[in-house]
Amino acid sequence: MRKLALTFAILIATTLYAQPKPAISGYDIEDLQGKIVALTPCAAGTVACGQTATGRVSVDSCRTSSNIYAVGYAFNGTAGQKVTISGRSPEFAATVILADGRSGNNTIYAQNDQFVDGATATISGFTLPYTGPYIILITPGVPVEFGDYTLTVTCENVSSGACVANATTACLLDGRFRVSIAFINQFANPPAPGNFLGAKLVAGSQNPDVATFGISSAQAIEVVVRVQDTRPFGLNRFDIYYGGLTDLEYTVSVTDTVKGTTKTYRNPPGTVGGSVDRTTFTAN
Repeated sequence: MRKLALTFAILIATTLYAQPKPAISGYDIEDLQGKIVALTPCAAGTVACGQTATGRVSVDSCRTSSNIYAVGYAFNGTAGQKVTISGRSPEFAATVILADGRSGNNTIYAQNDQFVDGATATISGFTLPYTGPYIILITPGVPVEFGDYTLTVTCENVSSGACVANATTACLLDGRFRVSIAFINQFANPPAPGNFLGAKLVAGSQNPDVATFGISSAQAIEVVVRVQDTRPFGLNRFDIYYGGLTDLEYTVSVTDTVKGTTKTYRNPPGTVGGSVDRTTFTAN
C-alpha cells in the first residue's frame, strides 16, 4: 500500500488530545498536545541518545483524520549532533520521522519509509539544526495498521575539539569554526529534508573564512557563509555572515569549537536573503 503524505509534526504540535502532564526533560509535553479524533494520548514519553524504546501502535495511539496511527517521543538534541533513528515492527512496514518539537513549529526534518513488514526504517546520521526539543515518531504510515515496534536512537556527539571537515561540514578560521546547513525542499511532495554539501571557497590559507554550500556539490552554490575575525581591527569578536541564492528553507549551524558556543540561523521557506551576527561569538 502506497505511503500517504504525512504531516505528523502538525499532528503532534497542534492536533493531539491528552490530559495535562508534568514537565518532561526541560519542556512540557503538554505543549505538543491538542485535540484529534482519538481520545487518547499518543505522546509516549521521552527517548534519549543510546536508548531503545518498545511499545505498540494501537487504537489507543494518536491518529490523523485519515486513520493513520502513530506513537511519538520527545527528544532533546544539540545543534551539530548527528542522530541515527531506527524503527521496525514485525507486523507493519515502519516509517520513522524526526520533527521540530518547539511550540508553533511543525517542520519535519527527516523521514524514512519502508514498504515491507519487518524492514527497518532508518534516518541515518542527520545533523540536528538547533539545540532543543524534537519529536520522533514511529508509524505504519498507512491507515488502520497496528503492531509492536522497537525504536532506537544513537548519537554522534558534537566534538569539543577542532573541526573535522567532511562532505556536509566546512571548517573555517583554521578549524576553529564548524559550519553545516540542513535544508528542506518544500517543493518536493512530500517535502524533502537533507544536508547541503559544503566546503571552503578556496582550500588553504588564501581564504580561510568563507564556505559555500549546495545540494549536488559545494560548488553548485545555494548558500555562502563567512566568519570574519575582527581582532585585527581592534575588536573582540567573530562576525558570522550568511546569504542564500535559494528560496528553500534552510538552517545554518555554526559552532566555535574552542568555546563550545553554537548558534543556528533559519531561512524561512520562500525567502531569499541572509544576515549577519555580530554578538554571539566573542574572541575571549
